[in-house]
Amino acid sequence: IQAQNMAKARLRSRGIARTSVLADSLRDLPCPLNCVFGDADVTLDPDLDGIRSYIEGIHPGAPFHVIPGAGHWVQFESATRVNELLPTLIDRPAT
Repeated sequence: IQAQNMAKARLRSRGIARTSVLADSLRDLPCPLNCVFGDADVTLDPDLDGIRSYIEGIHPGAPFHVIPGAGHWVQFESATRVNELLPTLIDRPAT
């Protein structure tokens, strides 16, 4: 399904993914930031620790969860664990 959807997409996101556009947009969020990553996400390799440091620098104390054995589609690959986290992330007050 993902391959079919990618082929139909009008936006070619690969070029965007290699820029800092998303990272830069996180600086001025009007809502709490919550991070959930899979430790096997190849799009983050090799610098998950750098991403964690970046997030801590722009949003100190933001929850940063790394799910073992999950990849880029962590919410699908480890749905039970992500679903367990969601209530605490959603109910977290804004800082």
